[in-house]
Parts: sequence; structure tokens; C-alpha cells
Amino acid sequence: QPLPGAAPRSPSRLRVQQARPNARAVIRPQDCKGLVMVDVTDERIDPAAVIAAILRDVVDSGCSRSRHLIRMMPLQATCFASLEDLEVTAKPLIEKHFGSAADSDETAKRKVCAGLACPCALLSPCRSDDRFCRDCRCPRGLQEYAVVIKRRNNVSFPKDEAIDLLARLVGKHHRVNLKHPDTVIIVEIFKSICGVSVVDDFHPLFQFNLRQAVDSKP
Repeated sequence: QPLPGAAPRSPSRLRVQQARPNARAVIRPQDCKGLVMVDVTDERIDPAAVIAAILRDVVDSGCSRSRHLIRMMPLQATCFASLEDLEVTAKPLIEKHFGSAADSDETAKRKVCAGLACPCALLSPCRSDDRFCRDCRCPRGLQEYAVVIKRRNNVSFPKDEAIDLLARLVGKHHRVNLKHPDTVIIVEIFKSICGVSVVDDFHPLFQFNLRQAVDSKP
């Protein structure tokens, strides 16, 4: 129960919170049942890293610290929900994790996030079990990935075509693994908005489900 004299929790109060100056994150209601979007205005903050840290804390503590929140999905970039905009938005995120789709298998093992040759890989050969260089943390070796697409209040977005598009951006030298992928490409569609993320801890962190993370605590 709210304290006497406290303002009711309503959409109007959420709109007031958005108006705070210099806020690093603002709440943007999307008029979708059960969904609230938090817009991170500070470009230095990676939503995927923040949510992964929260889930690890939930796993360690066994407490979600939220009564109603079930799942937190990071959106590293957003665009209009169309295949053309999805390709433009997802391409830099995918190349950061996988390298360019035009790379050969050998070249893909020696690509850093900025697209330059990794000096560490030139000094020592890549092992198949090394996903990242121990020194500069650049991607190395071939990766297994999965694509997760969820639509809300949108039935026109072509899901199958989007999966094929993202697979072409990743390239043929990486393999699909739907059960135990190294990396997951997340696409969230709600109304006309498309959000994209490329994450590494989707399955180990219970698909970012707080309740499952709490139940995993022995």
C-alpha cells in the first residue's frame, strides 16, 4: 500500500520522470501490455553489460529485488521495424562480435572489434577453444550463434526473412547452434520499433529471466 499523501503510480508520473534533466536513463511507456522501455541516454553505458551484471547479482544473491519485473532485455540499438532498417542497425553490432561476413575463415580468426589485424593472433596460433584473445579481448576463432526474435503488437514484420538476413550478415564461417550458442542475436519487435542486441550470456543467465535466476539458487 502507498504511504499516506504519496502520489499514485500512474503513467502521468512516469512522464514526469522523463523530464528530469541530465538523467542517464528515462522511462518511455510504449502502450504495450506488460512492457516498459528504459531509454539509456548515456552512450557510455552498454545496456547488455548492465543487465548481465544485474542477472549475475541475482544469481549470486538469490534475490531479484523486484516484485513485478520478470525479464530484462537489452537493446543496444533501435530502429524502425523493417528489414532495410534492421540490416543497417544490426550490421555494426554483428561485425563487432563476428567480423565482416566477407572475411574468410582464416581472416575471421584475426579480426579485432575495430576491424584491424590482431597482433596477438599473429604471434600465437588461435586454438579452437579460444573465443577471445587473452591479451586484447578481440574475437578469435569461429563462433556458434543463435537468433532470437520476438514480436509484440506486430504481425507484419517478416520473422523468417529477418533470420535469413542476420545469418547473411554473420557469414557462413560461423555455425548455428540453437541449444548452446556462444553468442545470441536478439531482435525485439514492439509495434513499429525494432531493438537489436548481440550478447554472450543469454543462456547462461537464464535468458535474462529474473525469476528463473532466483529459482536457480540452491
